[in-house]
Amino acid sequence: MKDYALVLNAGSSSLKFCVYQRPEKEGWRLESRGQIEGIGTSPRIVARNAEERTLIDQNLDSDVRDGRDALGALSAWLTSTYREARVLLHPSSSKADRDSSRNIQAGDNRQAGPADAPRS
Repeated sequence: MKDYALVLNAGSSSLKFCVYQRPEKEGWRLESRGQIEGIGTSPRIVARNAEERTLIDQNLDSDVRDGRDALGALSAWLTSTYREARVLLHPSSSKADRDSSRNIQAGDNRQAGPADAPRS
């Protein structure tokens, strides 16, 4: 199974993302990047691959009103685009989980794996 990493940058009216893929015995490489813009007004998703070829450029339903809705729309696109990948989505509101995520984003040197997946 291929390894993927999703990097998110959330703002008040946009959700930017990059998808990186790591083939076996190779380093991480950019697979795609894009954004959902106009959250709460006129939501639109745009994504391009590493060669700048457009993968999607379409308006979203007007019910994408906040970050959670945008994350759901992004998850749907990721699931349809990266069918061979497992998508884990864990909307957490606990301070401990936010602090843990912040540590990983800040460069925690450990390797995340199945044991690190959020538990319900």
